[in-house]
Amino acid sequence: MGGASKQQRTQLRRHPERSVPDEASAILMAGLVAHVTFVADGQPFVIPMAYHYDPAAPRTLYLHGSHSSRLLRHVASDAPIAIAVTLVDGLVYSRTALYHSVNYRSVVCFARALPSLDRDQASAVLEGMIARYFPGRTAERDYHAAPPQDINATNLVALEIEEWSAKARRGGPKGPLDNELDAAGTAGVVQMPTMRFGIRRASLSDAPAIALVLKTAFAQFEALYSPEALAATAPSSDVIEQRIREGPVWIAERDGSCIGTVSAVRRDDRFYIRGMATIPAARGLGIGRALLEHVEAYARMSDFSQLELRTTPFLTDAISLYERTGFSRTHDGPTDHFGTPTFTMTKPLEA
Repeated sequence: MGGASKQQRTQLRRHPERSVPDEASAILMAGLVAHVTFVADGQPFVIPMAYHYDPAAPRTLYLHGSHSSRLLRHVASDAPIAIAVTLVDGLVYSRTALYHSVNYRSVVCFARALPSLDRDQASAVLEGMIARYFPGRTAERDYHAAPPQDINATNLVALEIEEWSAKARRGGPKGPLDNELDAAGTAGVVQMPTMRFGIRRASLSDAPAIALVLKTAFAQFEALYSPEALAATAPSSDVIEQRIREGPVWIAERDGSCIGTVSAVRRDDRFYIRGMATIPAARGLGIGRALLEHVEAYARMSDFSQLELRTTPFLTDAISLYERTGFSRTHDGPTDHFGTPTFTMTKPLEA
């Protein structure tokens, strides 16, 4: 997507460890307002805009407005623009003033206009936009579809995203006193409505829902596991209940439904992670990373020296997440696990 000069536009210079490129599409899908920046006659402008985005066409974004809009006329002239979409997930408060922060997910895009849409294309995009902002609303059932004169009166511009970068801050405060429960002051996170899932410790009654998440998450890989390995990876609710008794198990919930899970158990001075999964429909929302952050926070509070997990070579998305969050592969494998190759990944926990 361009040479070195363009690559510098999306390079994260502050906190590059917060890069989440695989979440860019999900962030754009969840966003409500795009701040669009452009330069006209040497003067920079930034305009907040509603927009449409469909992950089925991940490199296309749509803006609409009046034909007299200076912004849309500028965009349609094939001039470059930059777009930022931000979701505020939480307000982070610390026992130390300097460490107050914000949990967020954001995408910055650089884009140019695509060829003009015909009337049928424009109508489909506008209906899709209404459905994205108002899930479940359908033309001719909930509202009258836009007639041709309304389509003609609307300036709808399709943009090709040339480059993007996505960034997120998650977790609690990171002040020097924030993990000291007896220290003066308070620390924590005020969750915002944009966080479309919550995470909590599981109880025994959650075991059937956790078993269903694991079964659903690994169904697409069933042919790559031996039957015994699949049974160990996506166990029954009885096994899940035993895991809840052995160590902490967390679940991610949305609208009262379990959509992700992870568990961990003590192995000497190591905290061993197992049973981590997100249902396919909820992938890209940052659930896996958030679950790992809960595991790590618990491990640090419990004075474990290392996180450890085992995975399989064909779970490439999971391996990428583990690597981005600080795990590295050990040199012990692959080993055979009920006829399925696995290897170990670890993350040391600094004191």
